[in-house]
Amino acid sequence: MEVVWKNGKLTTIYGSTDVGNEGALAPSVGEVHTSAVAQLRAIVERLHDDSRRKGEERSRCSGRLLAEVNMKVEGTYTLPAPRQRVWELLNDPAVLARATPGVKELQPQGNDVFKAIIELGIGPVKGTYAGQVSIADKVAPQHMRLIVEGGGKPGTIKASGELRLEEQDGRTVIAYSGDAQITGLIASVGHRLIGGVAKQMAAEFFKALERELTR
Repeated sequence: MEVVWKNGKLTTIYGSTDVGNEGALAPSVGEVHTSAVAQLRAIVERLHDDSRRKGEERSRCSGRLLAEVNMKVEGTYTLPAPRQRVWELLNDPAVLARATPGVKELQPQGNDVFKAIIELGIGPVKGTYAGQVSIADKVAPQHMRLIVEGGGKPGTIKASGELRLEEQDGRTVIAYSGDAQITGLIASVGHRLIGGVAKQMAAEFFKALERELTR
């Protein structure tokens, strides 16, 4: 049996002309009662509608999932300097502006809060974000938290990173852990790359911080 659809509607069943006009099966098969054709039409249309609805639901669910991405990053990095020296660098706005990947501008607003302009690219999506960077939960010279928030055309970024400093034989071991929430186009398009980009940015930050030791 063959079913023909036109413009999303059932129009023909094998050998018939128009189901809406109560067509019949081919003479070689025999006549089919009009009610049987109507029942068959209802079954096929219901199956078609169910399939279309499930497809739309999958698309909506996919959109919601990709509209927001949450991730975590953690690790350690050792700097060849005493803890007090590293602590001073981490609390210097000029150093943070130079060392933090993507930060193009960092203006002090008071109370360890800074107005920031951040440029970030993940995969094919690149954009500029306006927001702020703040330092919280400070326990000198051993613990601090960096908080970054920003928004732009590609979406929004909210990240929080905890830093713990421990001195070992004149060097400083920094244990870091962070959480980030990214929304919008940058999350939808670059969601598969975000984890790798976050690890790369963390590595670039500490390498830049190490270069600051020789300035």
